[in-house]
Amino acid sequence: MAHHSFKKIMVLLSAKDFIDLALSKTQQKTPTVIHKHYQIHRIRHFYMRKVKFTQQNYRDRLSQILSDFPKLDDIHPFYADLMNILYDKDHYKLAVGQINIAKNLVDNVAKDYVRLMKYGDSLYCCKQLKQSAPGQMCTITKRQKQSLEYLEQGIYYTLCGKGGLKKLNDKTSAKQPESGGTYCLKDTVFQCVNIPFAEH
Repeated sequence: MAHHSFKKIMVLLSAKDFIDLALSKTQQKTPTVIHKHYQIHRIRHFYMRKVKFTQQNYRDRLSQILSDFPKLDDIHPFYADLMNILYDKDHYKLAVGQINIAKNLVDNVAKDYVRLMKYGDSLYCCKQLKQSAPGQMCTITKRQKQSLEYLEQGIYYTLCGKGGLKKLNDKTSAKQPESGGTYCLKDTVFQCVNIPFAEH
């Protein structure tokens, strides 16, 4: 039986923040200047590097989500039943499955566009392919908005529940929606306390 600590699960970014962070990191960590008089193989390499780097950003973050959230069949039956009661295991499995599908789709998009870029015969052609690849990756991520929101709410229920309230720092506070229910975790730094979750 696998060992898993629920306390290590990080608060998830929204789909919009997820995309903004991935694209901004690509812009900051890769070269930004290319000239049309460069040899075509250099132009291809320039844009292929950007596509691969963007793919790696998405892949790393999606893989982190998949590793943080355990498979219900691999954890102690007590925690599996608890998550089913508080969280609905069918919805949980569906949400995690959608994240896994998104990761595979991002990999396929990058692979296809890198292959097409190898046949690019001009800077304009390669640039258009480079713009389309991250665009499709962003679309894939946007479609995971509900899954990401569902898993983010699950962090609160699984880690804190109603008995283990979180300690907020001095600059942030949790807001409870008017209709009742979950607390808003966005822009919140928290630490769960009084949680009897021991690893088995």
